[in-house]
Amino acid sequence: MVKLLQGLWLVAQLLLLVVLDGFVVGPTRADEPQVRRQFDGAGRVLRDQQLDDQGRPHGLMREFYPNGVVRYQTQYVEGRREGLERYFREDASLSRLAYVDAQGRELASVALLADGRLTSLHCGDRPWLEGRDTSWCGFDGKPGEVTLHDESGRVTARETWLRGALLRREEFDRQGRLTGLQRRNGDHDIRVRYFSNGQPRSESSSRVGQPEDRRDGYEREWAQTGQLLRETFWENGRLLSDSQWYLNGRLKERRILQESAEGPALMKIEQYWNSGRLRYRGAQIDGISVGSHERFDEEGRLLLEVRMDGNGMPVLRLEYDPHTGEVRKAERIGPNGLAPLPVRPERDVF
Repeated sequence: MVKLLQGLWLVAQLLLLVVLDGFVVGPTRADEPQVRRQFDGAGRVLRDQQLDDQGRPHGLMREFYPNGVVRYQTQYVEGRREGLERYFREDASLSRLAYVDAQGRELASVALLADGRLTSLHCGDRPWLEGRDTSWCGFDGKPGEVTLHDESGRVTARETWLRGALLRREEFDRQGRLTGLQRRNGDHDIRVRYFSNGQPRSESSSRVGQPEDRRDGYEREWAQTGQLLRETFWENGRLLSDSQWYLNGRLKERRILQESAEGPALMKIEQYWNSGRLRYRGAQIDGISVGSHERFDEEGRLLLEVRMDGNGMPVLRLEYDPHTGEVRKAERIGPNGLAPLPVRPERDVF
């Protein structure tokens, strides 16, 4: 009689199954949640997903390799992916662990080799990864120091974390040479990139957590010889100054923001020939050219001047004799094109 009842219960459950496009939906037992399963052509389970009473993904979801080993496993809450995500290799070793919040944001993650060594780490504001990240991310009261590897086992980086914040990161090339450094300096992150000879290639500073349009900090670039090529400073998202140099150390270009109590800040711009002589001089307001813009030959002699109105429109063009400095040609620029003006040696009369 017991066997008969068991057989009748099994038949009743099979009658509840709904098969659609390779999926089978139905409860496994009366006291278990409804599960949707997907099969391949050989009848092997590829995926199973627990559902709630409304048919939404709710509970455990798993994907499988053809050999039956779980490939991926996560949790759903009322149709939303939320909680721990686990990725596995075909030998069932853990390859990645992550935590996803209700908005689908990944709060913390770690990737591992088959032997448990780390290949990447992202810490959250608390231990999210089954407690594994407690020591890695420095939540146990002392800095966590981790070494990262690639698939071949080569060391790619070393990191130091404290209470979920990255304090220091060193990156290495295939020969073990330092290629990059990131370190915390007060409320700023300092990032340095290196040439293969150990000489700094670039360095930047930015306030921790500050968006790009509110940036405070600086950037520097060097040649492999050690010659500084560029230096830029920002404050509250505004460019304060930007200087560039030739390989011989001479100034190539300089932009400096000049504040004014009477109007908007003026960006003064100067460019130089490789010889060090002035090549160009002008100004901008919020990226719009204004005022006088002058161009010089390689001897530093004035050749051309274009005067702009407050809207960045050219209104006057003056050509100069490089030997005497006198105006050689003057043209008014209007809506109908160029209009010649009488030539006078004095610049200020125009």
